Amino acid sequence: MQIKWHGAGVAALLGAILVASPASADTGEWNLHLEPGVGLAIEGDWATTTTGTNLGPFLAGSVDWGVLDWMALELQLSGGALFTSPNANEDVSPYFGAGFGLRFRPLDDTSGYATEGGSAHGNLWISVHAGFHYFDGPQFGVDGAVGYELSVADPLSIGLFARATVLIGGDRDPVDVLFTGGVSFSLELVPRPEPVPVDSDGDTLLDDEELTRTHTDPNDPDTDHDGLRDDVEVRGPTDPRNPDTDGDGLLDGVEDADHDGQRSPTETDPLVVDTDQGGIPDGWEAEHGLVGVDPADDDADQDRVLDDVDQCLGTEPGAEVDARGCVVIHETMVLSGVQFETDSAELLPQSVEALTRARQALLDNPDVRVEIGGHTDIRGTRDHNRELSERRAESVMRWLVNHGIDAARMTIRGYGPDQPRASNDTDEGMAQNRRIEFRVLAGGDGTVTGDGD
Repeated sequence: MQIKWHGAGVAALLGAILVASPASADTGEWNLHLEPGVGLAIEGDWATTTTGTNLGPFLAGSVDWGVLDWMALELQLSGGALFTSPNANEDVSPYFGAGFGLRFRPLDDTSGYATEGGSAHGNLWISVHAGFHYFDGPQFGVDGAVGYELSVADPLSIGLFARATVLIGGDRDPVDVLFTGGVSFSLELVPRPEPVPVDSDGDTLLDDEELTRTHTDPNDPDTDHDGLRDDVEVRGPTDPRNPDTDGDGLLDGVEDADHDGQRSPTETDPLVVDTDQGGIPDGWEAEHGLVGVDPADDDADQDRVLDDVDQCLGTEPGAEVDARGCVVIHETMVLSGVQFETDSAELLPQSVEALTRARQALLDNPDVRVEIGGHTDIRGTRDHNRELSERRAESVMRWLVNHGIDAARMTIRGYGPDQPRASNDTDEGMAQNRRIEFRVLAGGDGTVTGDGD
């Protein structure tokens, strides 16, 4: 049962190795270990009994080569002797062993040696070997050891260890078990090579830097997918984790069009919502084809209503507009500039500008219905003038219908000379009385006024 317990102990050591969390530390690629101690036989012909204690000095030396940060291949030589056996004629039993195996470092400090400003905390190590031994004659043996060392001074670490060795095939007993313990010394012969810097995504930022300093994705060269590589943003003004640093609706990579991390005169500023200070965010200007570095086009129709809130873009210069940027319609509206052939309902070409303004007012106010009224001076008979003024009103309505205004929104009426605006005793007064006038029937709160002929 005792032998099985030792076999289970070795298995437990291996299990601990497999679940341990490895890390690199104050150990080199090649390391030399010396382990002087005291040995005790606990199974076999030389085992300690109630009639005698068999102790003796032991020394193990090994060289390991690190194949991983936490694991090394190891060659070990050991020797020693046990004294005073009550069960044999010999007073001394020599021991020699040579084995090959593995050394594991499940816990390993990474701060450096204590004399170099690091921590004295060293490493927990576990080793297992198999090989040739000579004790009770030539034998096959396996051993397992555990130890902990402190990083004292470069390249030396010092600690304590314990080792169990199971020997099989002795001359006098089939199994011998030795236990040794003592002090361990480790020397770093060849330091580990410095790790090669890794840049997995090719953005010129090292993976470690992205994980610890910039907090960007080491596997994605453009973490925020704004069109600018992480390294450009880290070295430039924008945030590599925010695709729209200034929140103006434009990706940083759109504002920095040449992707160089610097603003040129033709580029909007990725740190300023309204680069040209014209009153409209850069994103809105870009979406609507405006120039983000030109404040003049923030109000293209110059109606004092910025284009991003202007519901009636393109109003005529000088037109009276409301807060929406739409032409105001007052209760009555004289279409200044609408002219006809003398004693005729035929529109003159110069009337188009005034008619266009009237059309825009109706388009800007789609809920408004109007009466188109025709007015004349007092020359000619009253009946003739009323008939003429109605035909002129009809000509205006026909033009508006032909240019997209619903006929259901308009009515016509000829007033002739009955509603003069000025005295008919002068040419100037009669000119004011000859006019086309809109009057709001429903939906409006006023008119766009002007003088008519």
